[in-house]
Amino acid sequence: MARIRAFWGGILMLVSAGMMLYAFDFGVFTMFPIGMTALGGLMALAAGRPDEPKSHF
Repeated sequence: MARIRAFWGGILMLVSAGMMLYAFDFGVFTMFPIGMTALGGLMALAAGRPDEPKSHF
């Protein structure tokens, strides 16, 4: 995922997780890819703008 465009990457990952859920349903072999894609999308949205030059301390 592009670090500069974390917001759009997160939205696309959530859309991807939704489309996988729609296409393959939720089962034993799809729970890990769908769950990790959705988690990555949520974390990307939570990151906001990770590359802004600011001090964290």
